[in-house]
Amino acid sequence: MTDPEPDSSRWRGSDWARHRIHHPDFAVPPALAAYPSHGHIDLLPQARGRGIGRRAMAFLEQFLAASGSTGIHLEVMPQNDDALRFYKAIGFDVVQVPKRCVYVAKRLARAPAIAG
Repeated sequence: MTDPEPDSSRWRGSDWARHRIHHPDFAVPPALAAYPSHGHIDLLPQARGRGIGRRAMAFLEQFLAASGSTGIHLEVMPQNDDALRFYKAIGFDVVQVPKRCVYVAKRLARAPAIAG
């Protein structure tokens, strides 16, 4: 996976995610301490609106809760109104708005441990 060019105004699609992979920021903002798990989904346009994202997030939330996580957070680009509406619809709240992204987060209910 190549590192996109440094000029973020020219990024398209998931370039921001590739940039973060090549330039990780391991600092966790204090406001996210209650949401220790980090998630990310990225569906192609033809897969959107079919319930796939909702099912994927439900699976991830159940898995994390069963593994003992108390919450999950995700980063969303501020101009991604569709994603922000989606996360709000499935119970996420905006927690913190740094310069480059919006954090959405959700507390997870305790769930039975996963057998395995």
